[in-house]
This record gives sequence, C-alpha cells and structure tokens, in this order.
Amino acid sequence: MTRVRLGFLVLMAAIGLVGCSGYSSTGPAPDMDAAVKIRATMVSAKAATGAAADKTASAAQKFDGWASLKGRFVFEGAAPSPQSIKPTKDQDVCGAHPLLNESIVIGGDKGVANVIVFVRTPKLPVNDEYAKTAADTVVLDNKGCRFQPHVLGIRVGQTLELKNSDPVAHNSNIKGSLLNANPLIPAGSTFDTRVDAAEGQPIIVTCNIHDWMKGWIVARPDPYFAISDAAGNFEIKDLPAGDLEFQVQHESAGPIVVARSDLNWSDKGRFQVSLKKGEEKDLKDLTITAAALKIQ
Repeated sequence: MTRVRLGFLVLMAAIGLVGCSGYSSTGPAPDMDAAVKIRATMVSAKAATGAAADKTASAAQKFDGWASLKGRFVFEGAAPSPQSIKPTKDQDVCGAHPLLNESIVIGGDKGVANVIVFVRTPKLPVNDEYAKTAADTVVLDNKGCRFQPHVLGIRVGQTLELKNSDPVAHNSNIKGSLLNANPLIPAGSTFDTRVDAAEGQPIIVTCNIHDWMKGWIVARPDPYFAISDAAGNFEIKDLPAGDLEFQVQHESAGPIVVARSDLNWSDKGRFQVSLKKGEEKDLKDLTITAAALKIQ
C-alpha cells in the first residue's frame, strides 16, 4: 500500500470518529419526565387489556352446562282469513294448486307460524352435538311456485342449496347485506352457495320471474335459533346454561312484543331468560296480538 493511500485512509477514519463523536455530543438531552409518563401509560394500557381479558374469561365461565328452551306463539282474537294469490305467469304450473299469501300464517289452533327466535348473547360456547350438522347443506326449494320452507334458518359454515323442483325456470334473488345471490335456476336444477358470514336481520328472497314468490333466510353465527312451526311451537336445544337474551321477529312486523313481564320483554322484541344446567324450560303460550303483527 502506498504512503499516499495509507494517509488517505487514516484521514477518513479520523473524520468518521469526529463525526460520530460530534453527533453524540450535540444531540438533545433525554427528557426523563416524558419517558416516565410514556412508561406509565404503557403499563396502564397493559393492565386495562388484562382486565378486559379477565372480564371476557369470566363471562365465558358463567355458562355452566347445557339447557333447552321452548314455547308456543299463539294469536289473540279472530285469525285473519288467508289471502289467495292468482298467478300471472306459467298458470298451467303455478295455477295447478292453490297459492296463498304466507306473510301471516295462523293455524286452526291459533298457533302463529314462522316466528323467528334467536339468541342475541354473543360468543356463546357451542355444544358438541351441533358439530354433526356444522357443514350440512340446507335446501331452499322453489316448489309449486313458492319457496319451501317459507322461512329458512342456516348458520355460518353451512351450504345453502337453491333448488328448483318445478318444470319451469325460477330465480332466487337473495338480498342480504353480506349474503347475496341471484342465480337463474332451470327446471330440475340446483345452485349452491356457502354461508360465510351471519346476517343481523332476516333477509328476503324473491323470484323475479314470478313476482308473488317471497321467502326469508335467517343466517346466524351459531345454531341457537328456531322458527315456529305450523302450530306455533319452537324449541332450541343444548343452549349454554346461564343468563341469555333472545330476539323475536316476524316478517310482517319486525320485532315482536309479547306481554310477559316475567321475561323483561322489551319494545325491541327482546326477552331475557336464566337457564339452569340440565333445565328444559317451557315458556308455555306466548300471546301475539293483531297489533303486534301489524294486522289492520
């Protein structure tokens, strides 16, 4: 190495040392008060996070075992007469049997059908029994130029099969916030769609080809829901025992109010129940008035 090159390297090293030394000595002095405040804030945030986690854990632990809930929705007063529908298209198929407006269905024993009941309490543990049906396919059939069932319940992870059992084409126009589909379904065919997200409200299904066809889908994050049958009965099995809040809805009116003070029934159609481990609680008759269903 030549003397000139060696001298240059020594000079550059000296400049580097001076530069580093200069940067260190001329920078701002640390603000110890600010550091203490930042540390205190971080400790406080960590403590709050821990408290929230403990609260969530304790909320999960309050459920002890499993229980069931059932009841029957009964109409008060004289039931309205069913309204017939006259098909305006494909009369040879759709007119081959009586068609009725199914927005309100009340049986001869005054039972109210198609009332929706589901648990509002979030993040519930799910009984292992429901694992058997977690990936099931649930069928909504276009049959007799109507949707069967009129109100269908399904949960996240299951597959919705839109089926056409009629000899004419249908479409199933699903208008949800997250669950949306509008396939044309030729005669005798099907269309499948997986339910990946829950809907906060029941969503309507229509057929654009036959405009009188209407149905509803209840898409929930868990299996804790029911739809009352033709006699007005409903039952939800294997619920977590503990304090639960339920929502009751019907397509004609939205939230349904029942005069039952023992259930803390709210004007939003919600009620509360405390279930004990192993309990099979029967709410008996839950009376629904014409005003509650918005029947004039």
